[in-house]
Amino acid sequence: MKRGDVINILNNLGASPKYLGYNYIVDESVLIDAYNAKKKKVLLKEVHSVIANKYSKRGLTVERDIRSCIEGTFKNGNLNYIYELFFGSQAYYQERPSNKLFLTTIVNYLNKDE
Repeated sequence: MKRGDVINILNNLGASPKYLGYNYIVDESVLIDAYNAKKKKVLLKEVHSVIANKYSKRGLTVERDIRSCIEGTFKNGNLNYIYELFFGSQAYYQERPSNKLFLTTIVNYLNKDE
């Protein structure tokens, strides 16, 4: 999976690059995919830590910024695409998913096309 693939998904969802979490989501999605390819168990706390080190931030800051980006996307994004990506359940686009669900959905969606 490439960064450009994740960026396309985020843009289709209506995510705004103005959020700091936007880049963190891109990097974490690629990292989660790399862990999956190695059959390594993914611990989101560990992934946050790797990304936090890359950007010289704290893990909690990365987590919060991702959450803010997801909230903004679910409030102002493309509801039709959100609905499509998150399995058609109204509950999924009335309330934002957890960071883990959001990230794994993106990774799984991109990997199903391969």
